[in-house]
Amino acid sequence: VSVVPVHLFVAGHVAPSQFTKHEEKKGEVKISTLPEAEFKAAILRYNLVDEAILEVEEFSSMFLPIIRADLHLDEHYLYDDKGAAKGADKGAAKGTQTTTAQLPCPITAFSAKDDSAAPPHLVQAWSAHTQSGKLANHVTFPAISHEFLLKKSLELMEELSKTLLSGPLMRPWHVDLIRVAKIAPDSPAIANHTGPPAGCPSLSLGEFVRQAHNL
Repeated sequence: VSVVPVHLFVAGHVAPSQFTKHEEKKGEVKISTLPEAEFKAAILRYNLVDEAILEVEEFSSMFLPIIRADLHLDEHYLYDDKGAAKGADKGAAKGTQTTTAQLPCPITAFSAKDDSAAPPHLVQAWSAHTQSGKLANHVTFPAISHEFLLKKSLELMEELSKTLLSGPLMRPWHVDLIRVAKIAPDSPAIANHTGPPAGCPSLSLGEFVRQAHNL
């Protein structure tokens, strides 16, 4: 079964194709490698966390390792444009879309005018990663930096809701479910990262639809 996203939302992050160039241009020490005191100062400087979280030791000890690990992944990311091109060629040869460098779904981006970590023009470059070649929407918040992710959360949720309520996710869910069940009836009805609990067999999609029909 070919499973593809119906819409991608990105916020406060440059496009993958621009990321390595942007990090090299900044030329800064990687935040994830800093000692704790400097690490706290850096994430506050870039508005990556609410200061209130760092003021409570219980919250600080819980969230700082998560933030550091997240930044480590982010700062060590390398975009392989040659590999992406090979993937696109491979997908074209097979007549499929699953290995192409571009997504088949629309992309909506969010940025802030004064965000040095993710300048709007580099966020706009996400358009190169969708097959349409353009963003479905790019919302840029004026007079604010990276903290827009926290301070504009209501506006972000409103934009997400408007897009979701007007898009393909509003199709009757059971129609898509039955369609997929016909294609791959033996697929698991519920995906679980750790697998089904001991003694609890997984339910196939075909059996799930059959039982639902008999209700």
